[in-house]
Amino acid sequence: MAKKGCPIGTILRNGRCVQKRKKITKKYLEDNFLFEKASRTKDGTFKLYQGYFYRHGMTSDKWGGKAIKMLEEQGIKAKLIDTTDSWKAWPKDSYFIAEVKIEE
Repeated sequence: MAKKGCPIGTILRNGRCVQKRKKITKKYLEDNFLFEKASRTKDGTFKLYQGYFYRHGMTSDKWGGKAIKMLEEQGIKAKLIDTTDSWKAWPKDSYFIAEVKIEE
């Protein structure tokens, strides 16, 4: 419920106008970022996937840094937990995977 005089995008919480929090879901990450695929684990971390055919100098660590930077540019604080290079021989798909924890 919005308090009279609260700016758009804020809600009333404990008598004060505060910024609404974005609910971060798998679908939100796939729809709003260049992540090819996203998955959420039971402990609340997200795995963000970026497919590749040729690496062109990219590594899983570079991909993890890029994923965190993309999230932070949208105001989402995240911590990089782990990165993985899931390489498979052609014609199967290979992925760089960044596991991140979204900080509320």
